[in-house]
Amino acid sequence: MKIERKVLKEVIYPYAVSVYHVGDRNKVVCATELDGPCSAFWTDTLEEEILWEGQGGTMNTWQIADNGDFLAIQRFYKGFNSRASRIARVERKNGEWVQSVVCDVPFLHRFGVIGSGDNRWLICCVLCKDKESREDWSQAGWIQVAKYPEPGETPEFRVLVDGIHRNHAFFYGRFDGTDCVLAGGDEGLYRIDYPRDGHDWICEKLLDCSVGDVTVFDLDGDGEDEIVTIEPFHGSKIVVHKRIDGKWDTVWESATQFGHAIWSGTIFGEPAFIIGHRSLDASLVLFRPRGYKEGKLALDVTVLDQWEGPTNVAVNHADGKEQIFSCSGNKNRIVLYELTK
Repeated sequence: MKIERKVLKEVIYPYAVSVYHVGDRNKVVCATELDGPCSAFWTDTLEEEILWEGQGGTMNTWQIADNGDFLAIQRFYKGFNSRASRIARVERKNGEWVQSVVCDVPFLHRFGVIGSGDNRWLICCVLCKDKESREDWSQAGWIQVAKYPEPGETPEFRVLVDGIHRNHAFFYGRFDGTDCVLAGGDEGLYRIDYPRDGHDWICEKLLDCSVGDVTVFDLDGDGEDEIVTIEPFHGSKIVVHKRIDGKWDTVWESATQFGHAIWSGTIFGEPAFIIGHRSLDASLVLFRPRGYKEGKLALDVTVLDQWEGPTNVAVNHADGKEQIFSCSGNKNRIVLYELTK
């Protein structure tokens, strides 16, 4: 496998990165921890478009329309300076990108828009209630939900799960064949199913361990999803959890330091996951399963880069290549790794 590395942009403390599908093309949207630009790069040409200037503190963004309109967290600044964090709506109007404030949500670290059509919901994971200092984690966060607010509407939130310290982990996608959210922190990892098929919100605790980040994929190809976690918050280990006889067991574990970026899916059609470390060698690492040995998952390990300190990554599948977009927090740049066989 050949790895080609390209620096797309120099920017202070890049953080959020997501792939958007716009028409028959894809673009990657990137934003920063401090005040700075939000940029989009078309994956086929790498042409850049500036979506906003100046406003930052963006932990994640979320596409809400086929034309690329999106929601974004703003004002969650580096160092947990986040009492003024909010959700902004960013829309394409008359050839320009226009922002409006949806609502204020202090210490909002992750959010998503889940469901479809008239059954869309806004889910928000609040890191903590408040902080007296950077090191103060005494006040727990929570998970709250509201009907998706159309332009001009203010969401009315309902708390689903309260009492989560360091409420940092968040995943939305297919799990056990159903779209759902996995979220949590020190008190464990929760599965959250939104209302449909006649049921209300369903919350189920999956793991009792302290979880900092999470992703889900069927890594071993047996038809059942595994859970990949970084544990605990800004964690010291990477863990693959597999459900065996109805219980989640550890089938692989590796030490890390300040594990943060996490992704899972396929690379060249085969299951894989990616982890980014913000300390030690600050590496970006690709893991590809190769069956089991003595009951433990065997993995091929490819170090894609070192010393970059990835905060988050996103993957785009292109013709004949895989594109891994990484926000390199240590080196203040957005980097593309193109993999070819």
